Amino acid sequence: MAIQRQVKKAAISPGRIRFRVLVTGEECRPHTHEARVHQHLFLQWLADNQAMLECGYSIFDRLVISHNGTCWQAEAEAEVDEEHV
Repeated sequence: MAIQRQVKKAAISPGRIRFRVLVTGEECRPHTHEARVHQHLFLQWLADNQAMLECGYSIFDRLVISHNGTCWQAEAEAEVDEEHV
């Protein structure tokens, strides 16, 4: 499975950082049987590789899984103290 991970972080106040982690799966057309198969595989992969959703050294506060028109993606987000990065 060709999984990609991107991490973005931004200072939101003195000593606080917002992490946004985007994990994307393999390309597949939405609303097809192929998309359902990829969804299952992507969810299973996320469950087996939860560290890929970590925001710094913290777990996420928010997680959204959706199909972006090209592939399944998981977007995790957390606000953490800078000392926990």
